[in-house]
Amino acid sequence: MRRTDRQIHDGEMVESILRQAQVCHLALVDRGAPYLVALNYGFHFQENQLTLYFHCARDGRKLDILRSNDSGYFFIDTDHRLVEGQSACQWSMKYRSVAGSGRVETVDDEALKVEGLLRIMEHHSGRTDFEFDSRVLEHVLVLRMRVDAFTAKSNHPA
Repeated sequence: MRRTDRQIHDGEMVESILRQAQVCHLALVDRGAPYLVALNYGFHFQENQLTLYFHCARDGRKLDILRSNDSGYFFIDTDHRLVEGQSACQWSMKYRSVAGSGRVETVDDEALKVEGLLRIMEHHSGRTDFEFDSRVLEHVLVLRMRVDAFTAKSNHPA
């Protein structure tokens, strides 16, 4: 990271970014070309280990790409605030972000699929008391990204 003065090392601050943001931008590589999609997500963050969860239909371009290349890159950001300046070069944007990479895999085990869906629902609703009908689970695909490396940063004042 070029701007190490903006790097966040505190796990609680990283988790606050993950909780506050609503969208994860997931980038995949399709035969050498980038493919980027915005997704709702859930997460598990413990002892500086991050796992992201996504859900999607059972077919589509994401899955076609993942069959040949399971590498994924993500970017999550929040707390956007435009800073105006006197000249064009003095304008800026305040934000907090987490970015990283890992392997994306499909979750086939029903219990693990439910865990992923509950993480997504907890993130967006604050609740974990949902139940999932096994017939519905057959039609939903859960993706799990085990994050290998990530960095977090903020250009908000400390």
